[in-house]
Amino acid sequence: GAVDLAMRRNLVLDTPVLVATDAAKSLLKAASVLSWTNSKITDRPLAGEGLGAQLTLQGGMLDMSGHVATDGISQLTLVGDQEVRLRPLINDALTGGYVGGLNTAADVVIKAPQLVGSTATQYTLDASGRSLTIEGGDPLAAAPLSVGANLTFKAATIDQKGTIQAPFGQITLSATERVTLHEGSVTSVS
Repeated sequence: GAVDLAMRRNLVLDTPVLVATDAAKSLLKAASVLSWTNSKITDRPLAGEGLGAQLTLQGGMLDMSGHVATDGISQLTLVGDQEVRLRPLINDALTGGYVGGLNTAADVVIKAPQLVGSTATQYTLDASGRSLTIEGGDPLAAAPLSVGANLTFKAATIDQKGTIQAPFGQITLSATERVTLHEGSVTSVS
């Protein structure tokens, strides 16, 4: 069923997969930091089928770390009132880098003044076959205190209306149908 949870401070979701078992609409919110992490660093979960559920994760800062996935969710909204930060948990022995990622079979909307990666992060948001919309960007947002992030976004369609920053790093927008960079959006590695 539907869940509406609002924390006055922080909320940590330490799980490789967020699962919805019915087509409910749920909100998980933290006034300060909402962190979705997977401390089982060897797990690289795969996305399960979207079954109609809608999930919104919202925090003052939304921190996505490690390898995580969704199952049963068709609409995933990620809201960072100050920023959405993508980061790894640990140096990956297989790639020799700091890696993390989100695998989902949901349409994804990211709303934040800016979307950033932590230093030397390799992070992939994979919504293959679905849509990805990034909105709410602040072109005057302060540059993040991180460098060298490699951020990859995969989807059927990508609408970049926001601010993505990876100073001295790399940003890849990979779509099978189209990528649209809307007026006023910022996609910056400087």
